[in-house]
Amino acid sequence: MGIGLELHLYRKKTTNTKEKTIADNEQKVIDAIKEAGEPLRSGDIADRIGIDKKEIGKIINALKKKGQVSSPKRCYYAPPE
Repeated sequence: MGIGLELHLYRKKTTNTKEKTIADNEQKVIDAIKEAGEPLRSGDIADRIGIDKKEIGKIINALKKKGQVSSPKRCYYAPPE
């Protein structure tokens, strides 16, 4: 196997792992919001699931774009209505 092919396969494996981690973290955020039964701040979500608050912010923005999270008031997040 040539170096180019090995590098391609490594990149593909790494990308798939990152995508899976992102999807897992998105699901953790969705679950935490649903389980809370009330709107949560990103810091509250971070404390519940053990992911850095800055990362939670990125995840929430992605979920908002997908329509999977809403913001009923500034800086609070809930399941979509």
